[in-house]
Amino acid sequence: MHPELLTIKQTAEELGRSTDFIRNEINRKHLAHHRLGGRIFISRDDLTAYLKRSRVAAFGESPRKKLKPDCAAV
Repeated sequence: MHPELLTIKQTAEELGRSTDFIRNEINRKHLAHHRLGGRIFISRDDLTAYLKRSRVAAFGESPRKKLKPDCAAV
């Protein structure tokens, strides 16, 4: 297996969550994944992106800037 791909169980262990939680996040399309041979894998890059999106700023921190859609791409 590619070293950058995690199983659902490995992802759950990394986050300290249940495998059901990971499956729910996948089903809700909150966590990107790969389907290979009928199995589901999560790349480290996708897990990092998921964690960045779920971050809540602490009091006093400036909130993340929302990017404006590219109007030129019509």
